[in-house]
Amino acid sequence: MTFFAMKKNIVFLLLLISVFKANAAYELVWSDEFECPSLNTSVWTYETGTGDWGWGNGESQFYTSRTENVRIDDGKLVIAAKKENYGGSAYTSGRIKTAGKVQVKYGRIEARIKVPEAAAGVWPAFWMLGTGAQGWPFQGEMDIMEVMCTEDQSTWRNSLNTYHWNLHGMDGEYQNVKYGLSYEHHEVLSNDFHIYGLEWTPTEVRGYFKASENAEEVTVCTMYNGDAASRDNGRYAFVGYEAFMILNVALGGSYVSYKVDENFQSGEMLVDWVRVYQDRTAYPASSLTDKSSECAAPSADDCNNMFASYSSAACTVNENNWWHAADGVASVSGSAFNVSSAAFYNNMYAMAQGGNFSLASGISYTLSGNIVANRDIAVTLYVESKDDNRQQMFKDNVISLSAGETRAFSVGATPLSDWSNPVLVLSASDVAAGTSFSVTDVVLRPSSCGSGTGVPCNLRTEKASVFPNPASDEVFLHSSGEVQCVRLFDTSGHLCGEYSLCGDKFSVSSLPAGFYLLQVVYTTGRLEVLKVVKK
Repeated sequence: MTFFAMKKNIVFLLLLISVFKANAAYELVWSDEFECPSLNTSVWTYETGTGDWGWGNGESQFYTSRTENVRIDDGKLVIAAKKENYGGSAYTSGRIKTAGKVQVKYGRIEARIKVPEAAAGVWPAFWMLGTGAQGWPFQGEMDIMEVMCTEDQSTWRNSLNTYHWNLHGMDGEYQNVKYGLSYEHHEVLSNDFHIYGLEWTPTEVRGYFKASENAEEVTVCTMYNGDAASRDNGRYAFVGYEAFMILNVALGGSYVSYKVDENFQSGEMLVDWVRVYQDRTAYPASSLTDKSSECAAPSADDCNNMFASYSSAACTVNENNWWHAADGVASVSGSAFNVSSAAFYNNMYAMAQGGNFSLASGISYTLSGNIVANRDIAVTLYVESKDDNRQQMFKDNVISLSAGETRAFSVGATPLSDWSNPVLVLSASDVAAGTSFSVTDVVLRPSSCGSGTGVPCNLRTEKASVFPNPASDEVFLHSSGEVQCVRLFDTSGHLCGEYSLCGDKFSVSSLPAGFYLLQVVYTTGRLEVLKVVKK
């Protein structure tokens, strides 16, 4: 190891130490470092569509589960808002939540976030909803970070903490009450990552901001709840119940004057990590519901493309209110799926049978490929089970086609139960006679396989990765390069272990919970440092 490399790692370790000392009473109890190959759906649930009245705010976007809008890239969560016609909306974006999977009561809830570049109508947020009541605002809302960009550019440097509850208690007549403050930043927020957090105790909730991990906290807004002793007080939503986390980027809506800059094309919010700390000695009523599981590396067999070839094709149509099978409309040739309408169809469902594969519940899958049509038309491409067509995924994969223009698609989803025999379905309405479609290069496999072969220790990119992370017992290292050794350091810079391995595992079961740095030393002399979290 060179002196420069060692110095660089020591500086990084010292920065981590300063964070721990600043909050010595709090201990890490949960985190998502976004180091799974894809979004960990045992932690997060996609929210899709337009919601009721634009998610209650008159927002303009259609939330999807596509990788174009929500993905993991280089150890960071990316939520991308885009200008595109989709599902009847002019924009798309992503929104994910931990409801029912990871919920917390009291503690410090933090995320390291780089917000999108500001433009009128762009509205990124990190927030929480309570679980003590059904519906808003009865359940209580804690907005840890919002940047509401209006046409007034002075708003582009403000981050807000806001708290919402119901004036007449958690079960009374509806009347939303809110209390919040904004903080004016001197720097352009989208230029770098910042930490947005909430300290939540039985008597108060305090929103804060940190410019970096070793910077001082700046309190934005504090609300006291010491007098909220029962459900008759709406602020009891912040005292008696757990809450779950939400990350999203909205476009338009009532809080940003309903307007989106006509020149807006796209914007990305990056999230480096989300962490929860608790002081269970000072606040014994603290609780954490954690039903999540660790991400795991797929085996080579798991990564076979389920639509590498097709065995058969069929088509069912509604022609003048008569549903029937339409022979000769759908066909397959190798990896190509072709459809050509023989008449006008009110509705059409063309199906191509893939391989005899099984899909597992709780595993995230990605469907990708290309499609072209000879007319302007909107289609939905999704997957269902041959054995039970009620088992479906990717139903929000609506694609607006322009005549002769090939469109690429990529969308993610997680089945709620195990099923097998996937069928690719092309659905369209008001299909004119002579309309033709060609669907090619379709790939269906676990999202964690990425675009490579899926063989864990022969990845295409020059990069190492660890699974699972966070880990409680064993950690696997996968690397495309030849590894000389790996070293594990704690936050004090002490060497916890040195291992000579490639594509093998090492144990962290004897280590205390917390953050660690895994230094990967390649035979070429190149160093790579990965974050590892021990549960």
